[in-house]
Amino acid sequence: MTQASPSLLVQAWLSPAYPVGSYAYSHALENRVECSVVTDAASLESWIADMLHYGAGRQDAMLIAECFRRHSIPDAQERNKALLDLARLAKALCTTAELRQESLQQGAAFLRVTLAAWPRVELQAFAAQAGDATAFPVCFGVAAAAHGIAIAAAQEAWLLAMASNWISAAVRLNVTGQTEGQRVAAAIAGLIPAIAAHAASAGLEELGACVFANEIASLNHAIQPARLFRS
Repeated sequence: MTQASPSLLVQAWLSPAYPVGSYAYSHALENRVECSVVTDAASLESWIADMLHYGAGRQDAMLIAECFRRHSIPDAQERNKALLDLARLAKALCTTAELRQESLQQGAAFLRVTLAAWPRVELQAFAAQAGDATAFPVCFGVAAAAHGIAIAAAQEAWLLAMASNWISAAVRLNVTGQTEGQRVAAAIAGLIPAIAAHAASAGLEELGACVFANEIASLNHAIQPARLFRS
């Protein structure tokens, strides 16, 4: 079977059709809408920009970059141990039960599907020992590095897919229409290369996020009476 090009691989893996359940999660956006923090296209764009600069976007891009660095370790056992340690760290960085569920369930689904359709020895070794440490960005990063995808391409595709999923959630929450949503996507896309470049050059000591209001929103979402999304 002919191997798909790396650019096509990331498009397939991050497509809404890839069966990881991303449509079920809003990363606490639903509560931001419920509390009238995000009410239109402008406030949606602002929220997404903050999440990419200071929240999950920045943190995930840094985790993906670290996957590539650890994938370059020559010894297979040492490499896998380093990747597993990173996966456990990423799990610990999930600050609420809903955000942890969002990351771990999507990561586990991603591993299952990718191993079935695009297996790699390194990915198989990681999955065999990961247990419940299946943080989505690390699972994606391990797969991207194993398939030789360029780090910038992997990070930028991840960030755009993340933003696109939030925009899709906003459309379903009647925050914005589809055309307005794509205008937001176009504006956000212009931010992504710089965020990815910073994350690629940053050391692991800089790993972290600073979006306390959204973490509180995630806690509130868990007890929100009416919910469309799981996070």
